Amino acid sequence: MHNSIGRSAEWLSEGVSVYEANQFRNPKDFNYIRENQFSTLSELSDTNNTKEYDLGYVVVEFIQVTWGIDALNNLIKSGGNVSATLKISTQEFEKEWNQYIREKYLKS
Repeated sequence: MHNSIGRSAEWLSEGVSVYEANQFRNPKDFNYIRENQFSTLSELSDTNNTKEYDLGYVVVEFIQVTWGIDALNNLIKSGGNVSATLKISTQEFEKEWNQYIREKYLKS
C-alpha cells in the first residue's frame, strides 16, 4: 500500500493504514499510556507487540495537526525520516507527540 515507506518506519506505514481506515483507538484505554509509559517510534515498529495498531491513528493525527497533510505526504516519501522531513529530532518528535496525547486524551 505505502511502498515508499521503509521497513524501519513500520510505525508510519501501519499508522497511515489505521488512520485511513478510521480505526481510532483511544490512548486512555491502554494501561501503559495511563501509567505514563509512552512508546517510542522504534517500539511502534516492533512487530512483537500491537502498539503500532494501538497508537498508529494518533501518531498520524498528531503529524497532520502539527505539520499538515503535505508534511505527512513528504514523511511517507522520505520513508519515515522524521528529522529530515519535519526538521525535528526523533526524540523531540516523541516528546511532543507524548505531550499531545496527554493534553488531548488524558486530561479529565
